[in-house]
Order: sequence, then C-alpha cells, then structure tokens
Amino acid sequence: MYIKVISCAKSTLFFLVYWFIDFMCLNHINFFFITIRTIAKGGTSIQLYSSNYVNGRPISIDNIPALEIFLATQYPDVLDWAYASYPLHFLSNSISNVQLYNLGQIVPLGVSVIAVSPNFLDVMTTGKGVVTVGASDDTLSAQYPSLSEQLYTLKGMHSMILPSYWESALALTDVEGNANFTAPFLVTVTYNTQPLPTIQRYPIQPLAFLDSGPTFRFTKYPSSRRLPGLVSFPTYTFLSGHLTSSVRQVPIQYMYIQVNANITSTGYRNLINSIQTILQNTATIVNDIPAQLQGFASARDVLNLVFEIATLLTMLITLFSLNSCMYTNILEQTKELGVLRALGVRKTILFRIYIYEAFVLTFSAGLFGVRFFSPYIIF
Repeated sequence: MYIKVISCAKSTLFFLVYWFIDFMCLNHINFFFITIRTIAKGGTSIQLYSSNYVNGRPISIDNIPALEIFLATQYPDVLDWAYASYPLHFLSNSISNVQLYNLGQIVPLGVSVIAVSPNFLDVMTTGKGVVTVGASDDTLSAQYPSLSEQLYTLKGMHSMILPSYWESALALTDVEGNANFTAPFLVTVTYNTQPLPTIQRYPIQPLAFLDSGPTFRFTKYPSSRRLPGLVSFPTYTFLSGHLTSSVRQVPIQYMYIQVNANITSTGYRNLINSIQTILQNTATIVNDIPAQLQGFASARDVLNLVFEIATLLTMLITLFSLNSCMYTNILEQTKELGVLRALGVRKTILFRIYIYEAFVLTFSAGLFGVRFFSPYIIF
C-alpha cells in the first residue's frame, strides 16, 4: 500500500511539471495567434476608424481630403492607402436586413456588404494582412492579379468576393465540385416600409472565395455570424438603391495607410502625430497597429519570465522530491530485491525494472498534463 502511495506521489509530481511546461509553451502559441489576429484585424500599419452617426445615417472619416493631401507628400514613408465603407445594412435605419440567397431562395445568409477601393487587398497584403485565397477566376486573375482590382472590371461590377464557406452553402459549384464563377445568387435588401416590408433583389456572381482576409472575418468553416461580402463602390451604390446616388455619397468607415517597412521609428512617430493633429477634435480613431503589437510583446516577455522561473522552481522541487521518493521506494523493497537476487535475477534486470517504472510514470503524467490543460487554451 505504501509503495502505491509513493508511486501516486511521483505521478502527481510529474504531472505538475508537465502542466507547467505545457502552460508556458501553449502561452507562446496563444500570443502568436493574438499577434496574427491583431495584424489581420488592423490590416496594415495604420488604421483610421469612424463610427459616427447623424440622424441614423453613418458619417465618413473626418478630413479625408486633408489626409490625402498630407499623405501624398509623405512618399516614400507612406506607400499607399485604401478605403472600406460601412456595411450596407448600417447605411440607414430604413434597411432592416441584407441577406444572400441561392436562386431557389432556400438558404438565407446574413451578409455585410462592404465597398472597398481597387487597391484594398494590395495594401493589406503588403502591409502584412492575412489574405488566403480559396478560389478565384483564373481568366480574370491572369489579366488582373489583384482581386480587389477585379471588382472594378466589367464582370466585377456585378460580382462579390465571398468567404469560402459560402461556396458550398450557396451551392456555387459545378458538377465536379469546383467553384463556379458564373453561377448567380441573390442579394436581398429588406426595407422597413408600411404596411409591409419592401424587398429588393439583385442578381450577383461570385468573383473569388477567401479562406481568410484582413479586417473582416472571412472563413472556410461554417459560421452563425454575419460574414462579409466585398464589392466595388459603384456596385455598393447600385445595391443601396435610392439611399446613395453616387460613390461620393458612400460613407467611409475605414482608411488603411500602408507604411514603408524601412521607415525609422522617429519618422513613424512623426507620421502618427501629424495624422492625429489633422484629426484632432474629431471622432475618428487612429489605430496604431505596431504600438498594439509592442504592448503584446512586452506582456509576453514579462509572462515568459514568470513562467520560466516558476517552471524552473517546480522542476527543481520535483527533482529532489522524485529522488527522495525513488530512494525511499527502493529501501522499502530491500527484502523483495534480496529475494529476487537470491533467485538469480541479475542487477541489470532490476535496474531496468526501475527505469521502466520511471518511464511509464513520466509518459503517463505527461499525457495527463497535456490532456487536462488543453481545454484552457484560448484561441
């Protein structure tokens, strides 16, 4: 019985050691994914964001003309900038819903229709935004490598960039299961009118499917959330009906500024300060993505130091404890070992028995440590 208690104590100590080691390693992984999500959500180095509404209508980012004039003078520190609109269902209180349907109108999917500038994905890609293309039209891609630029072609004016999940959800595939870029689907805009709601339907074709994308949530997995659909500004104006008569009336929610990777820290800080000066006394928010990542890096370094010290102390305590337990275990089994030796069992055999015991305890404790800690990982 005493031997079983000692073996249980050894297993518990091994379990705690592996638990701490797993905790430290998995937190490295968590910080890595947090960094990736921050880069993807920000899209590029500097993101300007507006969430202003007046009388139920969204208002664009403030002082865009002044910003463009300033940014044009900052080359080569500022390479380019791009825009994205408010989702179509935020355009007015009169819009109650925007959905996608296949032609049979069987599968309703909530969609955030967002207009983007022709260089949108180019700025994001070069600005380290995460863009993974699931499928795209090879014919257009050969002539226009940029997907967001394809939105401004003749075909793109009646097309939309969709999450890869909707390829199967809307049955936008051919008989061989490949993406069909000529298969139409419907964009339905529901207006709050009396006595009954008014529904406008617009046929649209898929332009590309993204497994992942910057700022907006593209995915190839099923999701209950409202996913994005990217269109050109003229297409957005067309889908908005009477609410906008030209692209100039489309409200801008995001502005993304692509900064040269070789810019100095002083030059970057001066750039941020100048942008904040232009936007002072406005409600436009300036998101400094590198500053956010710097904060994550500082927190990661502090936590890593704490985890490493805790793991080292735990391993030292466990080392001496296991040594004591093993020594006591052998002393308690002196008589049994003497009988085995009298029966002709060699010392190497006895040595291997304890080696195997230590291996089984270590391996099983490691599995339990990983198994019981894994549910607490935050992705």
